[in-house]
Order: sequence, then structure tokens, then C-alpha cells
Amino acid sequence: MARPKKNIDNVEEKPVENKIETTEATKGEKQDKTKEVVIDFSLPSVKQLAKETLNKLIAEETKTVKGRFRNYETPGGNLRVQVRKYPGIPPFDKVMIDN
Repeated sequence: MARPKKNIDNVEEKPVENKIETTEATKGEKQDKTKEVVIDFSLPSVKQLAKETLNKLIAEETKTVKGRFRNYETPGGNLRVQVRKYPGIPPFDKVMIDN
């Protein structure tokens, strides 16, 4: 079903009256109210947050620990352990002996 056509005769045009009063007093008030305080701070970027997290992990995982090595695959045997996980940290390469 189509929309009915508009009759141009029925459309009333009303003049729009916009009165904007600007006086010197209101201008002065506006200038006083629009003083902006700019606080400049920057959020850390995603890259910086990732570096901080990585540094925490590196510090936690590169601690020297003391313990007893157990070889469950071949009891009493040797096992070569090689780990290179983080850049800038020397690789770990040792032959571990059971007990």
C-alpha cells in the first residue's frame, strides 16, 4: 500500500525566531566558567605493561634453587637438561644425575 501524497496547501510554514542575546556581562561569566584545568598523565602502553610482567616472570623463574633431582624415566640414570627461555638470560645446560 502506497503512502498518500502530501497536499502542499495543507503544509503551514511558521517562521522560526531564534534570539541569541550576548551581552558583555554574560561573555565575562562564560569566560570565567570555562577555565579548564589540564592534568597531563599518560597511561602505560600495552608494551610497557607486557615488559613489566615479563620482568617479574624472569625474576621469579631465574632464582637459584637447591634440591634433589629425581629421574623417574630411568631411575639411577643421567639426564641432560637444556633450557633457553628468555632473551638476555644465559641458557641452562647441565647433566643431572639421579639423587
